[in-house]
Amino acid sequence: MSGFFEQCGKMGANSFTSRLSGPCYLNFKDGHQIRFGFPSYKVGGMVMGERTIETVGSTMFEDTTNNRKAVLLMSSYKKTGWIRSTYSGLKDEISGIIYDSDEII
Repeated sequence: MSGFFEQCGKMGANSFTSRLSGPCYLNFKDGHQIRFGFPSYKVGGMVMGERTIETVGSTMFEDTTNNRKAVLLMSSYKKTGWIRSTYSGLKDEISGIIYDSDEII
């Protein structure tokens, strides 16, 4: 395993979002290589409300040997409104797709 990370963060009114930017590689003895990244993490309730930690955004795995990609989407949960809150999606939901890629990686 090899790669590099750049720590990036963004402060909101009541939350902090952090991500590791940069690719990682898994290299196998047979020459097979997979490139991937990490999703973002959000810490909520920094000022008021309950403290939460959740995985947000997406991450991609790329099989550079066979030109396949997998995209994982994390947490479709959304809360809107301040006085009257409405909710949609799930906090623990992960969905994704695997597909063949014709582009040269």
